[in-house]
Amino acid sequence: MPTLSHWTALVSTVALVSVLTGLMLLAGTVQAQERTDQSTLALDISPVAVGIGYSRQEQGRLSLGGGVGIGVDLLNFRLVAGSHFDNSDKYLLEIIHGRMFVRYDHSSAVVVEAGLRASYNWHWYNYEQVGHAAFGGAYVMPMVGRRLKIGIRLAAGVIDDGDSNPEFILLLHPLVARIDFH
Repeated sequence: MPTLSHWTALVSTVALVSVLTGLMLLAGTVQAQERTDQSTLALDISPVAVGIGYSRQEQGRLSLGGGVGIGVDLLNFRLVAGSHFDNSDKYLLEIIHGRMFVRYDHSSAVVVEAGLRASYNWHWYNYEQVGHAAFGGAYVMPMVGRRLKIGIRLAAGVIDDGDSNPEFILLLHPLVARIDFH
């Protein structure tokens, strides 16, 4: 049963992602510039995982896009509102993912991406009986750099393996790199 602290973490995370997304949209609308039809193909890299994304500049500094990825994302920390996917004795690895996002280019060196993310994951206990789990939620990913960008990704959502109740999960990926191709 989720405790008050779990519900507080859930509400705080949803509020943070909502506020950041709203600020990005507002800033892009207020600073709208002439449309330039610029597209970006990006290669996302994290330890033992790779993803590809495409975005198209829509208005001013805002771009809309999507992406997919494959590989094992080994570097992550998680907080779970339940006991089934907790950190103490359960391993959880993202295998494939898809995402839709809005990207705000604050400057040529600072970018914030926020959107929806879904993934297929493997989980197990003491390397026995591998299970399958699906994640769905929202994420925010601030990055710095010009063509090579470095950042973090914070995701909040629900994870479910079909055997237990779905659980709220907060994921922090402390190292994500991206190479942009304009």
